[in-house]
Amino acid sequence: MCIIRLEDGEILHEKIEAFAREHSITAAVIALGGADEGSKLVVGQDQGRSKSISPMEHILDDVHEIAGVGTIFPDKDHNPVCTCILPVVGTNPQ
Repeated sequence: MCIIRLEDGEILHEKIEAFAREHSITAAVIALGGADEGSKLVVGQDQGRSKSISPMEHILDDVHEIAGVGTIFPDKDHNPVCTCILPVVGTNPQ
């Protein structure tokens, strides 16, 4: 098991892919634990069956617990690629 801590402004998939390259990790399952105020979540299509890709963004307004799962698999050049990260963010009770 490995733990990676990101600092403000770092991009999740870039840090995971760099770590995987440095440690010769070719496949993995990823678990997430939390996010700070100002973190940006990029989620799926605005319109589910649209021909053009239009991702939605959500900026967190406070610190949040996050549960998430993702995977790493190699691309055609054998570089590790974070292929899918599915976060679930708790809602504000107010």
